Amino acid sequence: MRLASRVVLMPNGATPLDIADASSARESMLEKFPAMRDWNRKILYFSRLHHKKGLDLLAEAFGCFYGEFPGVGLFAAAIEQELEYETRVRTQIAVMGDAPIILTTAMSGPSARIVFTLADIFSLPSHQEGFSIALLEAASAGPPLLIADTCHMPEVADEGAGVVVPVTVDGLEDGLRRLLSLDDAALAKRGRRAAEIIAARHTWESVAARLIAVLQCGSR
Repeated sequence: MRLASRVVLMPNGATPLDIADASSARESMLEKFPAMRDWNRKILYFSRLHHKKGLDLLAEAFGCFYGEFPGVGLFAAAIEQELEYETRVRTQIAVMGDAPIILTTAMSGPSARIVFTLADIFSLPSHQEGFSIALLEAASAGPPLLIADTCHMPEVADEGAGVVVPVTVDGLEDGLRRLLSLDDAALAKRGRRAAEIIAARHTWESVAARLIAVLQCGSR
């Protein structure tokens, strides 16, 4: 006798970003990194300093065109992991000279989530992701997303929350150009859609509700 069965895939949940005074958090970040005061649009990378996370590709892509978009900067808040890779990325950025890129490893732990309040665009150019909590937390803060197709969130592109690209310099450059070419209203619209997707599908409450519904259906 074979029992009937079905497979249901449930995502992990995430706790949406909740910073009591976002403007104060932003000001605190600008005091630590005053060069960002001259940036009217900030691209945020927030992940580990590991080769599979693709910061080197994002930095190279940004270096290809940044002069065409005055006032745009790349802020990489990274968690130290691979020293050799970190050295390579820092050298890569130094060679770019005046490119508006900041790489810091001083932000870590739960308090580091204030970096999301600065983001006008959040980018995760990973070569491989299972299910990125950093991506969910960033999206809940409301910036539009530039992610690799290996992040396994096609709804970002399908539902207008940002751009999904191949994990290549050309792909990331194209994605950055597409987002930076939007006016502020269009960029903000994509950010709001990102936050809506997280609220509807990826909070712990929404995941729990879906799981309960599946279990109740299976018990009938």
